[in-house]
Amino acid sequence: MHMHKLISSWLDRVPSMQSRLGHWSASDGRYPTAMTALADIALLAEGSTITQGNYAKNISMAVDYLVSRSRANGLIGDPPVTTATPTATATRRSFCRKCWAKKKMRAAAKS
Repeated sequence: MHMHKLISSWLDRVPSMQSRLGHWSASDGRYPTAMTALADIALLAEGSTITQGNYAKNISMAVDYLVSRSRANGLIGDPPVTTATPTATATRRSFCRKCWAKKKMRAAAKS
């Protein structure tokens, strides 16, 4: 019985941590898609659905958020975070120049 009370008290706090945009996130706002999926699973496991139950509104908002994060290839997730370090940028530029040079050489060889 004690475990049931503990779970219920945690579930009652979950909605208060949900963003008005429908997501939950880890510290510093990180991993909103993954955290939303996990929180949504907890609310669904309680027995609520998108249309009924104590957490229907929260689940509905979470589903809308997750659908908004779906990509053309079918995956659901946050856009990749890019950290453009000087080395990474220089490597990218160098690689692009090499590709450009190869294309020019191939075009010259064909003509």
